[in-house]
Amino acid sequence: MKLQKRWDRRYDQGYAEGYLVDIEKPIHIFDCHENTFVKYADLSFEDRNMIDTAVDNFEEGFNKVSRFGSLYYEHLNYNKFALLREVECFCGTEFIDNDFEV
Repeated sequence: MKLQKRWDRRYDQGYAEGYLVDIEKPIHIFDCHENTFVKYADLSFEDRNMIDTAVDNFEEGFNKVSRFGSLYYEHLNYNKFALLREVECFCGTEFIDNDFEV
C-alpha cells in the first residue's frame, strides 16, 4: 500500500479538502458514451493512447472527488472517458483567504 495525499480544490467555495489514495490500486475506466466500465485490453489502439495520456494527467493529483453509493472516488473526465480510483480516507480541510473578494 502506497498512500499519497491529494487535494480536492473547491475554488468557488473557498476551501480545499485533503484525501489519501493508494496509488497502487487499480484505476477504473468508465466509457461515458457506452455508459459502462471498460477494460483497457478491450479498447481500440486510439482509445488506449487516449487513456495513456489521461492517466498521466490523472497521476498529477488535480482531480475531483465524487461519491458513488457509500464510497468516494477521485475522478478525472477526459474526452469520452472518466478515470476513477477509490479514496482511502479524508484528512483535513484548508480554508482559502481570498483578498480579492469585497
